[in-house]
Amino acid sequence: MGVSEVKQCDSGKEALRLVTEGLTQRREEQGSVDNLPFDYIFMDCQMPDMDDEYEATREIRKVEKSYGVRIPVIALSGHDPGLREARETIQAGMDAFLDKT
Repeated sequence: MGVSEVKQCDSGKEALRLVTEGLTQRREEQGSVDNLPFDYIFMDCQMPDMDDEYEATREIRKVEKSYGVRIPVIALSGHDPGLREARETIQAGMDAFLDKT
């Protein structure tokens, strides 16, 4: 069993950078991306920068597509999601929604 490591980001741009660097590094080191750099991503629904968490997720999905992989993205929110917000998370490419309260 390997050691788990948590990486915290302060913005959507930083999350995108970490995913991109992780996938690139895996491909360079292993010749493939069979072993993902992250098991999953928790995406805060109030993330600053890069417009919002939805844009960050859409950009991460574009990068993943070029590697033929998908890392689960779980939306986190401090409030109960309405139908509109739940629909937006799915449309942006997120896989699940968790309420932090």
